[in-house]
Amino acid sequence: MSTNLHYERLLLDALESLTDPELAYQSRARLRRALLAIRRGPNGNDVLPPATRSAWVNVIVERLERKVLSLSQPSESLDSRWRNEWTAVTSDIAELRQAIAES
Repeated sequence: MSTNLHYERLLLDALESLTDPELAYQSRARLRRALLAIRRGPNGNDVLPPATRSAWVNVIVERLERKVLSLSQPSESLDSRWRNEWTAVTSDIAELRQAIAES
C-alpha cells in the first residue's frame, strides 16, 4: 500500500465514525492517530511525511489538531455544538485528503 493510500485509509476511518455522536471518543482517537501519522510518516520508511513535504498539508493538520483539542463529548445539551464542530472538522478532513493526494 502506498503511503498516500495509508493516510487516506486513516482519514476515512475517522470520517466513518463521525456520523454517530455516540462514537465521539472513537472519532477523536482515530483522527488524532491519522494526524500523528501524517506528521511523522510511516514507521521504518524513509519517505518524507506529508506534513513535511507540503506546507499546505501542515497548515491543515495544525488547524485540525487545534479543533480536535476542543471537541466535546456529545451530550443532549451539547448535541448541536458537537454536530457543528464535527461538520467543520469533516470539511477540513476533505481538504486534507485533497492536499495529501496532490503532494
